[in-house]
Amino acid sequence: MTYRFPSLNGLKAFEAAARHLSFKAAAAELGVTAGAVSQQVKRLEMSLGISLFRRLPQGLLLTREGAAYLPDVSRAFDVLTDATEAVAPALNGRKLSLGVDPLVAGRLPNG
Repeated sequence: MTYRFPSLNGLKAFEAAARHLSFKAAAAELGVTAGAVSQQVKRLEMSLGISLFRRLPQGLLLTREGAAYLPDVSRAFDVLTDATEAVAPALNGRKLSLGVDPLVAGRLPNG
């Protein structure tokens, strides 16, 4: 079976930006720059041949097409998340642990 869908990075950028109605907030969530989110969304829009957002001076507004697309894209990511957690439960709630030398830890603001 051949799947026809655009870049997953573009879809992730769109979904986060649409939830927040902000490239900046989406960028903070995704760990990239607002410019990177904007470019990913722009490439997605070009590949789809539609505008997903109206860019306003004070933020973003979903177009009719963007508002129609968002629920299905979000649901697709939910399905992928559930499937991944089902086969790799260790990924669920994974946290990063760091070992820090006690001398360094004593110099940290909360140390």
